[in-house]
Amino acid sequence: MPTSLKPFCANCGRPLASTDAVCPHCEAELVATPMSGPHRCPACQGRFSRPLVTPWPPKAKWYRPQAMKPQCPHCHTFLRDRKNLPVTWIDWAIVVVLILLEQALHLPKGFALGGLLLLAGVHAVRWRRTTSRVRGEEERYAIEPDGDTLPKN
Repeated sequence: MPTSLKPFCANCGRPLASTDAVCPHCEAELVATPMSGPHRCPACQGRFSRPLVTPWPPKAKWYRPQAMKPQCPHCHTFLRDRKNLPVTWIDWAIVVVLILLEQALHLPKGFALGGLLLLAGVHAVRWRRTTSRVRGEEERYAIEPDGDTLPKN
């Protein structure tokens, strides 16, 4: 029986130098993604150039509405973008009340517009105050207040 059979990679089928050699092509595919980039995950301290954007809540039923949230590409912790200030339900309630007051009380057209401009000014001040606390791109993302991560299967 010939013992000089050339070994082949079990994954891709390329010839190997010896029986205990590692296929360089397959090893290059298995190398983990580098932890480099301007952002840092507060949970695992891994660095990345941009977060994954995944649906929230994960594995929801088809009839449940989902939002898109940023997620760490390394540990899959949901993150909050500290430079993106969300519009709260109070802001929406004020807008609806202003429009209803204008319609119900037949107020001049400028009343609701002035109120909306005032609300936009308050939102701009809140946004400026929030973004001024972020010192550089490294501290841009924080852990989502829910503290949830994707379930490990």
